[in-house]
Amino acid sequence: MERVTRFALTTQVSITTSLYLRLATPTRALDGWDSRFVRGSQSFIASFGILNSMEFTRVKINTTVPTESAEAIRNVLGEAGAGSIGEYSFCSFSISGKGRFMPSKYANPHIGNADVLEIVEEELIEVKCGWTDAKRVILALRKAHPYQEPIIDIIPLIDEDQL
Repeated sequence: MERVTRFALTTQVSITTSLYLRLATPTRALDGWDSRFVRGSQSFIASFGILNSMEFTRVKINTTVPTESAEAIRNVLGEAGAGSIGEYSFCSFSISGKGRFMPSKYANPHIGNADVLEIVEEELIEVKCGWTDAKRVILALRKAHPYQEPIIDIIPLIDEDQL
């Protein structure tokens, strides 16, 4: 029972932290990102008293892309250093789905038209990378991503021996 409880608490904190980090991470310029990311996430987690004093060495980065752009984005992520696990590189996981959005009249959409709901075949791509590589990976992802406002989730990971 204890193991299940700990997993549930960890999952809850990771999800909440992910949402917090998404809000705390600047959308356009990533200058100063490291210090805000580290201070914000660790103090946020510490305030719950659940994962106090954890050291994050890895993050999981998730993004959604149109299906026709998925292979190019996976290559950009791998070239930037994401997806290295032991003696393997370019590791990722993808799920196919449908993305929905409606561009405003001020948007410059890659797909679709202003004020028209679009439904696009997309892939959710998930990669892991080192904490110190995360900024470089995210900058490369933003540069290569076809969407004007890409969704990028950054989730800090803990190692099993820290549980």
